[in-house]
Amino acid sequence: MKKNITYLIDFIREKAAIGILYLLTIGFFLIVGYLDHVENLRKLLYAMVLTTFFWSFAAFLSFSNYRKKRLILNQKQLYLLEEWEQNPDVFLDLTEQSTTALEAEYQKIFLDMQEKNQNLLKETEKKQMERNDYFLLWTHQIKTPMAALRLLLEQREDSMNLKQELFKIEQYVDMMLQYQRLSDISNDLLLKEEELGNLIRRAVKKFGIIFIQKGIRLDLAEFESKIVTDQKWFCFAIEQILSNSLKYSDGGSIRIYLTDQETGKLTLCIEDEGSGIKAEDLPRIFERGFTGYNGRGSAKSTGIGLFMCKQILDKLGFEIWVHSEEGKGTKVYLNLTKM
Repeated sequence: MKKNITYLIDFIREKAAIGILYLLTIGFFLIVGYLDHVENLRKLLYAMVLTTFFWSFAAFLSFSNYRKKRLILNQKQLYLLEEWEQNPDVFLDLTEQSTTALEAEYQKIFLDMQEKNQNLLKETEKKQMERNDYFLLWTHQIKTPMAALRLLLEQREDSMNLKQELFKIEQYVDMMLQYQRLSDISNDLLLKEEELGNLIRRAVKKFGIIFIQKGIRLDLAEFESKIVTDQKWFCFAIEQILSNSLKYSDGGSIRIYLTDQETGKLTLCIEDEGSGIKAEDLPRIFERGFTGYNGRGSAKSTGIGLFMCKQILDKLGFEIWVHSEEGKGTKVYLNLTKM
């Protein structure tokens, strides 16, 4: 009802000039008839009433058509973003609603702009695909000299620090590669039953040199559980959590164990004794690019790792949350029971 009143007010404003002109015309005839002492003034009044009725009926039809168009436009506006992605031609049916040449011209301009926008989007997508292809090629190519460098370092007895820095480079390269694939992760998933213990050990093994260099103990529980997941992506998510635990720990230990088994849930916990996370930072740790107090203070964080971890686990059907207290370490929980 409120919309109809709004439409009526808008319609009256748009047609006000025509209405005023009609009233002036009627008034002009009445004045002329009165001044000339028209004998059949009653017939003139009857003709004017009849004319007013026809004009009112035409105005009603015009308002009905106007209201119909406004309702269609409002409906299009409500579903614009959703339907535009699925159907770029969502507005083409409006051309059938054209009743005047002016409306047709406006709609032609709109459709021309829509076509240009679609062409621009296609061109942008093409450039993005070319850029992604370049990044993927570069990532694969850079791994060859890194592998050669690692072989050379294996021959040196004093190469621990160099190996650690090389490991970091490899981690950042892998992160970029996975980040490029993240938007299309659904097409890259290969879900099958996996031994949880094997997946955890595979992820932990990559960080052996960091555990040794920083003197951090690993307390790894025995796992007999199986989960249905994608091996590559799940291990990558675990690696991001371990990377953060090691990054902000100087000594102490990292524990990896299962909790809530008595409730029938399969919840994995990765606990460290590092610097912890400020309470005000906790709600935002999974946001893209958010580094928090620790990341800004040490310039160690990219703000991408936990964001990717959350995105991956969501796609795999797992839940992640964090409990942490500044200066008292962090516990990262993964609910591995399918949501």
